[in-house]
Amino acid sequence: MDAKVLKKRIERVLSHCSTDTTRAHLCGARVEEGGLVVATDGHRMLIDEGGFPAAPLNAEIFVPGPWMRLASQALAGTDGQVLLAWEKGRIVLRTGESGLEVSAATVGDKFPPWRQVVPKYRDGESHTVRVNRRELARIVRESATAEERVQLLLERTMMSVELEGCDGRSWKRGDWQAVGEVAYRPFPERSDPTPDLWGAGNPPRSRSVGIRASYLLDALKVPDLVVDLEVAGEIDPVVASGGGWRVILMPMRKS
Repeated sequence: MDAKVLKKRIERVLSHCSTDTTRAHLCGARVEEGGLVVATDGHRMLIDEGGFPAAPLNAEIFVPGPWMRLASQALAGTDGQVLLAWEKGRIVLRTGESGLEVSAATVGDKFPPWRQVVPKYRDGESHTVRVNRRELARIVRESATAEERVQLLLERTMMSVELEGCDGRSWKRGDWQAVGEVAYRPFPERSDPTPDLWGAGNPPRSRSVGIRASYLLDALKVPDLVVDLEVAGEIDPVVASGGGWRVILMPMRKS
């Protein structure tokens, strides 16, 4: 496996793990037979296909967070191919250049039943907007601190992002074409026809939800240029998704 690619994958998984040692069952990631990786801190959850080698048949693999941190450090400055494998109940990373080995036992507290919390919205219960990942991340970084709340508002023909600062700053807004366009476009300049997001069978209405800015930025740290955001309501999880991955983001209400 390429060292730089693996480092990015490990860091992405680690960013969704808990750092609360009293919740040890969340301080790592679950790896399943097909290589599916799941990590959660209780507020958001990453589901990534092919992030790690496939786990042994019928095995429940728990990769501890401390191993991921050490592995990331070992991969810093490493080029070329490295070996990542399961060996006798352990996960092992070997770097070819330095001969460094990082290993840890793949056992721990039982991972929560994560499939039970994945939203399964029926037709009409949610709507999806496709956005330019880089533009959305830029707006969030420039307009909000990590602790602030990002408000997503999905209306009949567009999605807007409203960022209300905790220090009383004025709101800032970025507007996207609702569906079908990849490029970012400010709403006042839009003149082209817009597809009917709701369709003939559903009455038009807006959907709005608040998300913590740092969680949204972590979800956007992907190679994909285009990211889908599925929005249902102010108390429902938002689902961000791209090529082979999903992130479930729990809503954050105004205090």
